[in-house]
Amino acid sequence: MLTRLAVSLTLTTMLAGCTTGSTPDLASLRREVNVTPTRGLLEEQVSTDDRECAAWARATKGQNEPLPTAELRYSACMIPKGYRVELSMVRISGPAERTQVNVVDDMQRCELRKLVETPTSLDPGVRKRTLDCFTALGYTVSDASLEKPDGSGRPSPVKP
Repeated sequence: MLTRLAVSLTLTTMLAGCTTGSTPDLASLRREVNVTPTRGLLEEQVSTDDRECAAWARATKGQNEPLPTAELRYSACMIPKGYRVELSMVRISGPAERTQVNVVDDMQRCELRKLVETPTSLDPGVRKRTLDCFTALGYTVSDASLEKPDGSGRPSPVKP
């Protein structure tokens, strides 16, 4: 009887996760990538941007995909729309003049995929070079893994 209850609770939890109950306007990628508006955007605009970027991230998957994961593609779409994204403990927001094509190119050039694919085993020197690359291109970058131990939540900015 206890096993049936556990299975029933597990299935109920899994099915509940498939619904959009409390956040009906959010695509699943926004739940996976921490996204914060950097400009005063209305919630309606946030929802629209979220849907557009989730659709683009999924539509560009395949043999000629510009970036290897949906999270990276979604982030590359959200950054030029005025959002800060957090991937693998790195927060990035772009300069206003960057287009989606520019952001994709910058992510490829700075090898952001390395931070996402192997965040725990990545050599600190490689991590720093990736962050320095974005900073040199005009992005605002902070490493959340370097937050102050006092719990202030203020990340240490990456120095150029």
